[in-house]
Amino acid sequence: MSFPTWEVELKLHARVLQGESLASEDVFRVLMDPIVKVLKHEVGCQVDDDAYDSAVDAVLYYLRHPQRYDSQRARLSTYLTQIAKRRAADRHRSGKSRVQREEDYGEEFALRASAPKDVMELSVEARLTVRKLEQINFRTEERKLLGPVLQGEGATEELGKVLGLDSLSELEQRREVKRHRDRLMKRLARVGKEDAHDKS
Repeated sequence: MSFPTWEVELKLHARVLQGESLASEDVFRVLMDPIVKVLKHEVGCQVDDDAYDSAVDAVLYYLRHPQRYDSQRARLSTYLTQIAKRRAADRHRSGKSRVQREEDYGEEFALRASAPKDVMELSVEARLTVRKLEQINFRTEERKLLGPVLQGEGATEELGKVLGLDSLSELEQRREVKRHRDRLMKRLARVGKEDAHDKS
């Protein structure tokens, strides 16, 4: 699928600025696939999800701030593709950092076999963490996601099943899963900060 003509893009942008209800849906429908295609071929996104998520980020950014787009400077498709390329580069960098962290952790873990006392302390700490999590008033969706997310599940399709979103379109499912997962991660981050504060 290729990008629409400049005229089509200008009309689409005008509809977005006017707040027309179906305009945002049309932006996704018309521009998502071509942006993803560019990210896969020009940026070399190895993971389909990275290309798709970067394109979604770009479109959502535009829909939240349509006034920031200047049609005198570039086509809408060019503007969105540039944002998506930056998001894809950020994802690639953070992915490489994560892999490096995991490798470093694996090496460190292999170098130090846990003593029985350490295992006991970890067990006690894990129980305290579970107790702390049980006291948090998680929303239903957050509670459903807690187990899979803590076990490292990241696939939209799997998390969508857990949330009962099978009936939604792929795009809507992605948006909902991202929204609930982001909210859960923020709450877990707050718990982690409180925990670190308590220990200091």
